[in-house]
Amino acid sequence: MTAALIACIVVSDILGLTAEPVDVLPDTATEVSGTASWYCGGGSACTRGYPEGTLAAAAGPALRVGDWRGRIVKVCGNGRCVKVILADWCACPRRVIDLYRGAFSKLASPSRGVLRVSITWGGTTLGLPPTDTQ
Repeated sequence: MTAALIACIVVSDILGLTAEPVDVLPDTATEVSGTASWYCGGGSACTRGYPEGTLAAAAGPALRVGDWRGRIVKVCGNGRCVKVILADWCACPRRVIDLYRGAFSKLASPSRGVLRVSITWGGTTLGLPPTDTQ
């Protein structure tokens, strides 16, 4: 498979074009655990141009290491896993990640509000351009 084809498959998965949860993330080498919350839903402007239902998230302090923006991470909680792209950062010192509503919904009902999760990642990064937030 060419790198371009692999990138297209990964992006289509991240954008929610496939609804299957992901069991493994290639080259997983790093893990953090903590509390996840959700934001961005119901047509909110906070998606910054991503389509509704995009499987993306804002990185908490523990995830903002190295070249983190565009990193693909696997988030597991409540017996389920979802793969998301780190598209933004959150000012959330007590949480490890703020998932977009669509991604949180793959793990639990948004009415739950927060969820204990483990997050793993490896070498896959899409190199997203900076957003207007830090």
